[in-house]
Parts: sequence; structure tokens; C-alpha cells
Amino acid sequence: MDSIVVLVLSLSCLLLFLLWRQSSRRWKLPPGPIPLPIIGNFLQIDIKDIHQSANPTVVLHGYEAVKEALIDHGEEFAGRGNFPVAEKINKGLGIIFSNGKRWKGIRRFTLMTLRNLGM
Repeated sequence: MDSIVVLVLSLSCLLLFLLWRQSSRRWKLPPGPIPLPIIGNFLQIDIKDIHQSANPTVVLHGYEAVKEALIDHGEEFAGRGNFPVAEKINKGLGIIFSNGKRWKGIRRFTLMTLRNLGM
């Protein structure tokens, strides 16, 4: 009985992995290692040389640098990253995961409506 459960569980995990791998090719991801479900690329991180395994990051240090980035170049820093699951479900619509001009329009409408209602 236990061996049958282990066999069915193993086969279902293999089937899910194969389906996930096939569907990830259709997303046209940029080149790089393919992340696994749930754990992502955690197994590919080199513990001894962790700064080479991490994603490139920009760190702004100091008041002038932050002010220049957020006030002088606010449009370039205003965007958010994409969330593919939400984009697939909402087809780019919605409030929480919107971005760019759509987000500005939704925000302007919401603030104007709340202001008209007395908030």
C-alpha cells in the first residue's frame, strides 16, 4: 500500500514538473536558469559566493541621490515590475497590479471620486 502511494505521488510530481516546464517555455522568458515552482532559484545560489548569485541591484545612498532619483527622474522610477500570474488573470486590468498610465488614470479617478464623496 505504501509503495503504491509513493509511486502515484512520484508520477504526479513528475507530470506536474513536465507540464510546468512546457508552459514556462511559452512565456518567452529572458535567458537564464529556469526557476522551480515554490522554491524558485534557491538551489542555484552559491553560499560561498552569494554576491555573484544575487540579482543586480541599484542602491541609492544619500539624500541628494534619492531626491534626484525620485523627484528629478520620477517618471523613470515610477514603474513597477510585472506580475505574470495577475496579468494573465486580469488581462492587464485591475487596481492592484496596474502600472504606468493605466495606474495614473485609476488613481486620478479614485481620488476625484473620494473627494466628491467628502473624503
